Amino acid sequence: RPPPPMEGSFRLAVDQGGVVSSIELTAAFDSGVVDGGAGDLTMGVCWADNAYRADDFAVHGSFYNSGVVGSTACRAPGVVQTIPLHELAMEAAAEAVGLPADAVREANLYATGDAALCGVTVGENGFNWNLPAMWQSAKARWEVAARREQVEAFNRSNRWRKRGLRMVPVKYGIEDNGGAYKEGCSLGVLADGSVRLAHGGCELGQGIHTKAAQAAAFALGCPLGGVSVSDTSSLATPGSADTGGSATSECVVKAVLDAAETLNARLLPFRPAAGAAGEGAWEATVKAATDAGVSLAASGWFGGGAPQGGAQ
Repeated sequence: RPPPPMEGSFRLAVDQGGVVSSIELTAAFDSGVVDGGAGDLTMGVCWADNAYRADDFAVHGSFYNSGVVGSTACRAPGVVQTIPLHELAMEAAAEAVGLPADAVREANLYATGDAALCGVTVGENGFNWNLPAMWQSAKARWEVAARREQVEAFNRSNRWRKRGLRMVPVKYGIEDNGGAYKEGCSLGVLADGSVRLAHGGCELGQGIHTKAAQAAAFALGCPLGGVSVSDTSSLATPGSADTGGSATSECVVKAVLDAAETLNARLLPFRPAAGAAGEGAWEATVKAATDAGVSLAASGWFGGGAPQGGAQ
């Protein structure tokens, strides 16, 4: 089932320059016959500010039960409901003072050092705040001003058909949560040059297997078509954390690179001289190492900091 429905409302104060000084958001999630709405509620509240500051910022969240099938919190739960609510408020603020909605959004963007929701300081403690610079770059590269003039000209010439143009920022912060991301990798090269890879993440359609295979091919210098990823199993990669939080793929890639570093050190004596590599060089390197009795199996690990080699 899709994310749970949400009933939302807002109140705000905005000056003639489009700066919102006070805003109050209220969000109520329909949890159905279960209590799964709690996950949406927690994240929905903490991410409700999106990219905007206000001197007086309040978010009220709740969930209620109804006679419908409940939803499972998944993929930015609650956030995909509360951010549109905040954007609706920004549209209303723009309409109230007669300014373009993009101008109001720009006037209220967080700046480095601002205090955001849930104890976050924007642009500090490892948070990279480059959204204002990206906003200005996007306006120029996308020729927003010229395209808006075209939209307005079209709307003046057409009574029934209308066009619109909006720029909307999104802030979705993630962090390591004190080293919670722990991912392992088992990497092995077979005698024919094919590569077998197992990692601790779960493929949910986000492409984690593809990223892991690409990382292995890039690091080892082998054909991507020769890399296969096995099903996730704690027997192959014990100790890996759960899959979630929008960073598992990146942590798995770090584990793959860690294992590849071990294998590259073992393969180095058998690689062709620089400039002599060509078609079949990878297979020849693997054959030479295999014939010499070198182990081409290694494990990699990412533990919330620098990779920790775990060669087997």
